[in-house]
Amino acid sequence: MPKKFLYVSNHDPSVLLPHIMNELGLDADIANNRAETLRALETGNYVGTFMTDLALAPGVLNPDETYTGDLREAYKIGIQVARKVKEKGLPLVVLSSHANDFREELNRAGVDMIFQKPSWADDYFPVLKQLFQR
Repeated sequence: MPKKFLYVSNHDPSVLLPHIMNELGLDADIANNRAETLRALETGNYVGTFMTDLALAPGVLNPDETYTGDLREAYKIGIQVARKVKEKGLPLVVLSSHANDFREELNRAGVDMIFQKPSWADDYFPVLKQLFQR
């Protein structure tokens, strides 16, 4: 069974993901929202998680939950997902245009490395390799 990582993004993965997979020599599963990410964490066996967006939609709503689409709300969902990833004991790298705005919360969640967009692959590829190829 090939090693793989979980790629969490609300954008089209076809630009960045193939380069990461090639560079790391790993397969990947893709999750686009909270529900997909949590489902993947329950069923998959991953070497780590790379979130290229911190702002996530909930996907499926819990019965007592509403979602207005507010950007701040989407970032809170992303931080919830980060906590769940870390509860699973997985390395987590976050790349976000608002990483600096939420750095303290992400650090409290246990995120291994945080990159502010724009960021270049040369910045985060070495970190992904170090964390995911243990």
